[in-house]
Amino acid sequence: MEPVEERKLHYLMSAAGGYIGVYSILGRNGIFALAQTMNLIQTVISVEEGDFLEAVLRIGAACLFGLAVGISALLLKAGEHRRKKLSIAVTALVVLAEGFISPEAPSMAALYPVFFAMTLQWCAFSGTGVYGSSTIFSTNNLRQCVDSYVRHFTGREQGMLEKARFFRNTLISYHMGVAVCFMAMKVMDNRCIWLCLPLLALAWRRL
Repeated sequence: MEPVEERKLHYLMSAAGGYIGVYSILGRNGIFALAQTMNLIQTVISVEEGDFLEAVLRIGAACLFGLAVGISALLLKAGEHRRKKLSIAVTALVVLAEGFISPEAPSMAALYPVFFAMTLQWCAFSGTGVYGSSTIFSTNNLRQCVDSYVRHFTGREQGMLEKARFFRNTLISYHMGVAVCFMAMKVMDNRCIWLCLPLLALAWRRL
């Protein structure tokens, strides 16, 4: 894939990541199913508070994370292109299914498919070219963006401006997905997750 096309695909998947992230937070009681840090912290808190059912559900989510990482590693044998296509296909199926799960369902259990699909996405879409960049959360992207701009403006280091622009555009794409889902949630409630399907279809066509 040409570098420009690869970046466009990365931005599309970042927008999808932001969209699904907001769905998981607003639609499922504040649970961010796109990263394990908070999940593992909450696992410890659940044990300390004696909520063992919640702890078991969160441990299950961590196991799904490990399973998805393992499957993604095995898929590399089939090639990076096929791994990306499978990730998009799985995410699309999960997005379709999530819209049918009742808002009253237990949030952790309802998000199990998202935990799995987003881990696959993180592994399959982990950056472009020489830039490592997540499409499902923003912390490192923000750090890299600020670091690159500072190094460009203070030291005129070669390549830093291009790098800063890449991470800036990734952040913009991600948070455009966030903004659209936030607005859609007000109108469609949890079924707004279905509006992510066109994004995934566009990404599929670019592969």
